[in-house]
Amino acid sequence: FREKDYDQTGIYTDSLKTMYGCDSLLILNLIVHPIYYDTTFVEICQGEQYTFRGKDYDQTGIYADSLTTIHGCDSIYFLHLIVYPIYNETITAEICFGDIYSFNGNDYDQSGSYTANLKTTHGCDSIVTLNLIVNPLPSVRITSSVQDFCEGDSVILEATLGYVTYMWNTGHITSKIIVWPEGDTTFKVSVTDTNGCESSTNTNLTLHPRITIDGTTTPETCQRKDGTITVIASIEDNSPLTYRWIEINNVTENPTNLIAGTYNVIVSDGICEKRHEFIVEHEDAPMADFISSSGYNVPTKTPFILRDATIGTPIEWLWDLGDGRFSFDDTVAFSYDIGGQYTVLLQVKDKNGCIDTIIKEFHVYSAMTVYIANAFTPNGDGINDTWRPILAEQSAEYYLTVIDRWGQKVFYSEDPNEEWDGTFNGRFLDNNTVFVYHLRVKDVWGLFHEYSGSISLMR
Repeated sequence: FREKDYDQTGIYTDSLKTMYGCDSLLILNLIVHPIYYDTTFVEICQGEQYTFRGKDYDQTGIYADSLTTIHGCDSIYFLHLIVYPIYNETITAEICFGDIYSFNGNDYDQSGSYTANLKTTHGCDSIVTLNLIVNPLPSVRITSSVQDFCEGDSVILEATLGYVTYMWNTGHITSKIIVWPEGDTTFKVSVTDTNGCESSTNTNLTLHPRITIDGTTTPETCQRKDGTITVIASIEDNSPLTYRWIEINNVTENPTNLIAGTYNVIVSDGICEKRHEFIVEHEDAPMADFISSSGYNVPTKTPFILRDATIGTPIEWLWDLGDGRFSFDDTVAFSYDIGGQYTVLLQVKDKNGCIDTIIKEFHVYSAMTVYIANAFTPNGDGINDTWRPILAEQSAEYYLTVIDRWGQKVFYSEDPNEEWDGTFNGRFLDNNTVFVYHLRVKDVWGLFHEYSGSISLMR
């Protein structure tokens, strides 16, 4: 209007001059009529229709329609249509026998097809079909190598093969197991099959009446094969028992006449057997011995003591002192009146009747006695060919020296058994020659005795 654009309802004016110079006023009275937009939101279920502006619609979408108002203006109508589906669903489920499947508020435990008519959250009808499969439980059993087992025995248990998992109450996870039950015991196994179904079973093993073995032994003494074994065996049900020995050919429960050693007996009731070891010890015979308080060279009329020194434990003693006297104590105190050689015997006996004997020689002397010849004839005739002093008693030390008339030492010895043959440095000495000897002897008591004299050498 008057070269200006207006889009709002209103009164608009403008002035101008006419060609004659007169003012003129122009007035615009503008009315803007509205156009109309209308939107409708509709929800229906699958299979239903909605009529909009004379048309039927059954698909989700946005639909528009236009028209002219009484003022000639265009108007648009919109339809927002949502078509919700209805459901026809099939559910397949598997359970194990004894389990329950809950569906549409109901619990089912039998195989079959079950239908439920439901409303969705939008109020549309839906049909859900349940195909339920009820799988049977695994059929499992346990086989046992024995049911009535013996003490200490192992038992093989085996569950039915072919299952996915195995679980025993022992913790084993295999179909076959080996157990060592200690008494009446129940063993249980649970198995799972390929359907995940689980089943279990158990078996009871019974301990056969126990055999108990005890006993006593007596030792073998003095290598006399007199050891014994007494077996004390029993069984809980008092069944009769048999005996078999490993090391000896014997079937009695109390073998005798045994040497020292280890013996094993097997006791059986015909079903179960038990082994037991016995040890027969050996008790040695005493080893007789004694000691003398004064050694074995003793003077006459001087008391000394003999004491038992036996290895072992004797309970009886018999002394034979060699001069007709006897004693029965473990210690003897006595003396000899007459010199000479005496044989002393000690016999001992222990509690097992084992006997041992020992003999020792005693030399009894009265004084140091020496026999010295004053001549000898070393001529090879076998008579008086050598010369030496003869001691009646034993000596602790011995020194013999022979010298000629010029004082030269022609013979010397420290051995009382060494004899002089009348030579010096391998040369025969002159006939009818006189030599001087000197003998110094120490007796067993530590006293020295000296003897001197002359000796003639004659051929």
